[in-house]
Amino acid sequence: MQTAISGSITLKRASSIETGPSGPETAIQITPRTAHIGAEIREVDLAHLDNETFAAIREAHLEWKVQVFRDQRLSCEEHKAFGRRFGASHVYPMHKERSAEPEVLTVKTTADSAYTAGDGWHTDFTCDELPQMGFLLHVKEVSPFGGDTVFADT
Repeated sequence: MQTAISGSITLKRASSIETGPSGPETAIQITPRTAHIGAEIREVDLAHLDNETFAAIREAHLEWKVQVFRDQRLSCEEHKAFGRRFGASHVYPMHKERSAEPEVLTVKTTADSAYTAGDGWHTDFTCDELPQMGFLLHVKEVSPFGGDTVFADT
C-alpha cells in the first residue's frame, strides 16, 4: 500500500487580491466540517473557475481556514493556476534548482519508506519573514489508517 500526497503548494501572503464580484447566483455548496475550522466545498471544478465562484471560495477560505474539495482531477498546471488566484506561490529553496516544478513539493510515503513524510506535528516555513497565507494539498491516495493531516488555527 502506498500513501502519497502530491503537489503541495505553499502560498505567499498577499496584501490584496482582485477576485471580481460575488453574488447569490454563485452555486457552490459549503458544508462546515467542525464548529470552527474546515468546510467541504462541493459543486465546483477547480480547473475551470469564473471570478464569482473563486470569490466565494476565497470568502469561505477566510471564514473556515481549511477547505476540502473532493474528486478534483487537477493537472500540475491546473493546481498551480488555482493557487496563483490566491497570490504568488512560495518557491521551495531546496527545489529551486533541482526541480522542474520548484513551487510544487511532492511528498510520498510507501511501504518501503524508512519514515513517514511529515510525521509528527510541524508547520512549514516558520522561519520566513512573512508567514505563508496557506497551502494547497492535492492528495492522490490515502492510507486506510494513519496518514492524517491535522490543522490548527490560532
